[in-house]
Amino acid sequence: MRFIKKCIVTMLVAILVVLVALYFLLQTRWGAGFTSNLITENSRWHLTFDKLEHHWAAPSHLVFQNLSIGYKDQPAMLSATRVDVGLSSRQLTVPRYVDSLLLEDGTLNLNAAPPSLRANTLRLKNMTINQPNLNARQVSGGVSPWLPEAGYVLGRAAQIQFSAGELTWDGVTGRNALLQGSINNGEIDLSTIGADLARGTLTARARRDSQGHWWIQNLRLNEVRLQSDKPLTDFLAPVATLPELTLERLDIVDARLEGPGWAFNDLDLSLRNLTLEKGAWRSDDGTLSLNASEIIWGNVQLNDPILDADLKAQSIALRKLSTRWERGMVRASGEWQRNTNTLTLNDLALVGLEYTLPQDWKAMWLAPTPDWISNVMVQNMTASRNLLIDIDPTFPFQLTSLDASGQQLQLARDGQWGLWSGTLNLAAAAATFNRTDVRRPSLKLDASPENIRINDMSMFAGEGMLEATGEMSQQPQRAFTLNITGRNVPLDTLNNWGWPPLTLQGNGGMQLTLKGNLAANQPLKPTVSGQLRATDSQGHALNQTMVGGSVNGADATDPQGNTATTQQPPVHEGTSPDNSATAQQPPAQEDNTDDNGATVQQPPVEEDNAAPAQQAPEGQDNTEPPSPEQSSSAPELI
Repeated sequence: MRFIKKCIVTMLVAILVVLVALYFLLQTRWGAGFTSNLITENSRWHLTFDKLEHHWAAPSHLVFQNLSIGYKDQPAMLSATRVDVGLSSRQLTVPRYVDSLLLEDGTLNLNAAPPSLRANTLRLKNMTINQPNLNARQVSGGVSPWLPEAGYVLGRAAQIQFSAGELTWDGVTGRNALLQGSINNGEIDLSTIGADLARGTLTARARRDSQGHWWIQNLRLNEVRLQSDKPLTDFLAPVATLPELTLERLDIVDARLEGPGWAFNDLDLSLRNLTLEKGAWRSDDGTLSLNASEIIWGNVQLNDPILDADLKAQSIALRKLSTRWERGMVRASGEWQRNTNTLTLNDLALVGLEYTLPQDWKAMWLAPTPDWISNVMVQNMTASRNLLIDIDPTFPFQLTSLDASGQQLQLARDGQWGLWSGTLNLAAAAATFNRTDVRRPSLKLDASPENIRINDMSMFAGEGMLEATGEMSQQPQRAFTLNITGRNVPLDTLNNWGWPPLTLQGNGGMQLTLKGNLAANQPLKPTVSGQLRATDSQGHALNQTMVGGSVNGADATDPQGNTATTQQPPVHEGTSPDNSATAQQPPAQEDNTDDNGATVQQPPVEEDNAAPAQQAPEGQDNTEPPSPEQSSSAPELI
């Protein structure tokens, strides 16, 4: 019996000696290296540490120096200068559940699966945290309790509090960040969110349910100055990838946001009750208010824009929209309907604009509308003192001091721009159409789904007046008719508008009837046919017929009604006409003969100012050089 007791005592002493030896050996570099190699060779973990410390002043704490741990063949999950593990009596039954865990001055990677270690309290001090799309530096804080699971790195239920000196999420960097809240079975309640963001501040409060739906109870951005290297569509793209998100209140105060081709300066925005999900939005009782000193998007620059809108389940009520644009003012109010993508403007006012049409405005007009707009209606439109310019070299024009009024205008139908219905009145103080100046042009038209009717069009040209009526079909071929009457107008008025120069000069009267097709992406000239009758101040008359955009011939008569004899225009020195074309050449001057055979003398023509030769029919061999009024480089409408 004494022998057995002696053996037991000896074994206990030996065990105690071994434990004491291990205790001291582990606190040496040799012992730390031996233990690290032993664990690494016999587990799936890769573990290294320089030294293990233990102080009897805190007997339940083990301190590891320069600890690194992670799965084999993967980057380290944790590397820290100091790791303090607090033990308790729980280790007797649950060895991997410690009382406290303190990580200092290191890096924590949350990309891998969480370890099986648990703790009543996890504390971080000056740590760096890496996660997909997230990087945080100088992180301090804690989680209590810390019970990580797959998909729940912080556990299912815990109190959390963190601060970070610098935090970067999806390319956006904030400093001095603070986060406080709780987790309960997948539900997250963040009572405090704050950060210094882009020289401004961010404060927020948010919560998330167990299905992943976020509610931003309030989010405020104050004096943010953010510059991005992304276009606006790319900058906003992350919004479309967010989980279901409800903004109960969003306030942006005095912000400046800039990127390639876009900018918001001195932006104030207030948004209430808006839900975003997979790039779409919905709202039952929301509001949007916005104002800024400047908004730039591509070539569009808006100064002092103001927007007030009500967000509803199936519509957006535009209570007020006003902005300074192109040195003028634009005001509007109306409503957008979600189910039909219809934008209805109750009132639209354009005042004092100085607008130059973009070079591709015709292509833009023929292009389909954006996806969110299928129909555009303007109930009442007014415009005053506007300047409209088109610099298209083929047919430039300018309207000065343009006034307009319109009612029930449908500007888009089923995704296609146009004038599909309504009445429109236009009037200007002056205008220039392809280098031809006119005064007081005015236009009154009615549009329907079948056609557009020009009820009255008039303008002063020279000492007289031009008047016109017409009609154009809304079918794809856009067949049109146009009747123009001129009284005491310069007979060369039509020259710059596509009609060949006339042999008559000075002021006179004219009547022109045109027919043709204005089909999209099809040439106009081959479809045009018409009849022109012109009379000069001396009573000489000229009839011309246009077929396929070309004038086939002309008959000139004297005041007594006799047919004039056509003569070949004079040939410039050094040129000779083709004899085969002489009989068909239109008259350049008239040799009028009365009933008795007497010759009526043609009024003299000043030197170097002879009347231009009429254009020969297509296919005719005419080698005579063109007159100055028929410069081949002059743009033509027809």
